[in-house]
Formats: sequence, structure tokens, C-alpha cells
Amino acid sequence: MKAIIIDTFNHQSKITFGTTINTMDAILSTPTGLIKKNFRTHNLAPGDEVTTVGTSAPERLTKRLKKLGIEIEFGCNAPWIYIDSINNIRITETFAGNHGFTAFFLGKTTHNDCKFSNIRKVFELIRKQISTEHEYS
Repeated sequence: MKAIIIDTFNHQSKITFGTTINTMDAILSTPTGLIKKNFRTHNLAPGDEVTTVGTSAPERLTKRLKKLGIEIEFGCNAPWIYIDSINNIRITETFAGNHGFTAFFLGKTTHNDCKFSNIRKVFELIRKQISTEHEYS
């Protein structure tokens, strides 16, 4: 879905394993309302148009896991949607992609027809992260 950037904030640069990662948060105006989104770039400004994933599989999964007390964050490098973190623990594993653990693939026609890369592997990772978190608590 197309969205217009209204405001940007929280610009950060992190050095991870010798690589600098630039991130920023933005408020987007979409046909369904305002949303906050994190981007891995500093090259966006108010008024820029971006393509976002609408109410799709990643958003539904996020909402359902949140009800169970599990926070999950995704990053996108079309057509791959990666799991960035689970309960604020950064995911370093890779699966079905070069840059992270691929949870979904964006559809070819619209961004709302995301498909799980491998639903079993995604939930194995979530269970593993949650059990590891409980072991160290």
C-alpha cells in the first residue's frame, strides 16, 4: 500500500559486527490511517512516498503474538520480510535469505498477499527464542 511520510524522528546509527546500520522511525499517512514504521535508512524526508505492507500476514502475526505477550519486529527488503527481533532480542540467524531470518515473501501483485517462507521454521524460531529467554530469566 502506498503511504506518505509525515514526520521522521529517532535517527540512529548502530555499529553491529563492524557494519554501520542507520535506522529511523517515521509517521506514515496511509489510506487506513496513520502508522509508525521503522526504516533502515536516513534518506527519507517528510513528503516522500513509500510502499508499505498493509494489514497482512506480518501485522496479523504481530497482533496475535502480542496477545500472548510476545513482541516481534520485522524488517523489509522487498520481497523479503525478515524477523528483526523477538521480545527485543535481535535475531542473528539467517534463513531463506542473505541478511536475516526470512519470515515472509511479498507477493508479486500486491503487498497484501504475503506468504510465509516456512511457517514451521518461523514458529520454531519463536519458540526457541522464548524458551532461551525464560532460561536466562
